[in-house]
Amino acid sequence: MRLYQRDTEYLIKEPYLSRGRGYFNKGKVQIISVNESESKSKVVGSTVYRVTLWYKGPLLDGECSCPAFMYYGPCKHMAATGFALIYLNRKKYRSSVRSEHAGRQVCLKRLKKQIRSLLQ
Repeated sequence: MRLYQRDTEYLIKEPYLSRGRGYFNKGKVQIISVNESESKSKVVGSTVYRVTLWYKGPLLDGECSCPAFMYYGPCKHMAATGFALIYLNRKKYRSSVRSEHAGRQVCLKRLKKQIRSLLQ
């Protein structure tokens, strides 16, 4: 799937676009699969979110498993995936995730939730 910056900017507006760039720059995106018409990724946020991007005619479209997408539409996780795909097209990008870092982050967040529930 060939993705261009203008397509990402058309679908995702500020401040989500800038936040998504930050997620990509911090290595929080893992591309799972890419073909001619669709891409799937995982993005580490407060948990790991699943993102799918595709072209609907000439326009980019997609979805994310995060709550923000459900209520507000295109989100920072979709933007982060878009930047990863743009980079993939330029540099043969495979993954920006530092897997041990991403795994540690998710485990820490789960542990914090468990501790909070025990203290209540």
